[in-house]
Amino acid sequence: MRKADSIFVLLSEEVSDLKYTQNWVAFEVGLACQAGKIVWVFEKNYQITNFAVPYLTHYVIYDPTYNGILNLCVI
Repeated sequence: MRKADSIFVLLSEEVSDLKYTQNWVAFEVGLACQAGKIVWVFEKNYQITNFAVPYLTHYVIYDPTYNGILNLCVI
């Protein structure tokens, strides 16, 4: 992570359903924030999860079924 400019978090059912995974995601995001890294969070447009990601800098809703150039909605 020291050499990375940013980290990417893919929110899914596994993140919202598994406490162990939630802890790791929160830990990694915290490390990235402390190091001044950009935190990208990607979430499927039809599967909004119930998991907050503090310190995110970019939030992207995407359609995983689209087979062309991605039309991302960056919020």
